[in-house]
Amino acid sequence: MYGCNNKGPTAQRLHERIFPLMLSKNAPDKFSFHSCKFKVQKSKEGTGRIVMWRMGIPNSYTMESTFGGSTLGKKSDSHFTSEDLKSLGYHICDTLLDFCDPDRSKVRAQLLWH
Repeated sequence: MYGCNNKGPTAQRLHERIFPLMLSKNAPDKFSFHSCKFKVQKSKEGTGRIVMWRMGIPNSYTMESTFGGSTLGKKSDSHFTSEDLKSLGYHICDTLLDFCDPDRSKVRAQLLWH
């Protein structure tokens, strides 16, 4: 997953990384937080992710999936199946529910953990 890197206070920079961190905990065998990149490269300034971020949407991402296979958990050295991708979709939605929950305790827990 690619995100943007806010140059502001630490809390703002961390806020942009919380969703991918939460997703990596919800789907550790399908998504790696440590493989995420948080940069705003000049060559990518026209992408939707960066345009939306510049418009004030801090949680704007580009997500990519590998064709060559996974290096994570039980899926190590194997290709993702359509069932794996459906499962990842489920985990993205589940993580969005946690991230958008009015009870911010799950988000705060990530800030304390990381």
